Amino acid sequence: MRKKNNNKIIMFSIIVFLIIAFLVWYAFSDKGSENFNNMKIDSSEYLVYTGNELDSGSYKQYIPFVNIKGEIGELINNNIVEYVNSFTNDNTCITYEYDLSGNVLSILLKVEDHSIADRATLLYFRSYNINLKHKEILSNETLFSYFNVSSSMVLNNYNYQLEEYYKKLVSNNSINSNECDFNCFYNNREFTNGLDDAEYYVKEGKLFVYKPYVHYSLDNNDEITYGFQVSE
Repeated sequence: MRKKNNNKIIMFSIIVFLIIAFLVWYAFSDKGSENFNNMKIDSSEYLVYTGNELDSGSYKQYIPFVNIKGEIGELINNNIVEYVNSFTNDNTCITYEYDLSGNVLSILLKVEDHSIADRATLLYFRSYNINLKHKEILSNETLFSYFNVSSSMVLNNYNYQLEEYYKKLVSNNSINSNECDFNCFYNNREFTNGLDDAEYYVKEGKLFVYKPYVHYSLDNNDEITYGFQVSE
């Protein structure tokens, strides 16, 4: 009897796992995509467009507006405004990008704070991943499940690519490794351990991770706002 009960539990767990896996696949699959004009506030605009353009010293701030009816659009737009308003320094540049992969709309805000020093820029990121089919914000765990990665895999992949980026700066003479090794590079740019401050962005069906750091003008051989791809 106990063996039969165990078999039932195992079978039930497998069924639940398959259902969850299907729902995650369906969220990203192009087969589940559709014309989303019926959920737009303004059908003549894109799902995401520049709702406001502000001046900050000698820089511009392009504030995105999520063109989705209902509570989820209102929630995200309010959060964007709150996030943008938290940057009170002059000379803060704000841009954004977005990508539509199947039913998933991914939005990435990029903030460059140029107020601290002549050669240093503070970089911050904020992302939103939305299942348009069900009008819900996707959790990090759901993203990890779809891309078949774990938090430890993401962190290890990020750290590996960060070390490769450091080597690239050394090879093109942006950094002297005798004066500043990788730990020096890591600490000077104020990277943090772990993924507590990580933001995730889906671009062309790939998962990218972004973390805040201090960018110096000597890092001019790479884009100032970059993320690392952490999925296949």
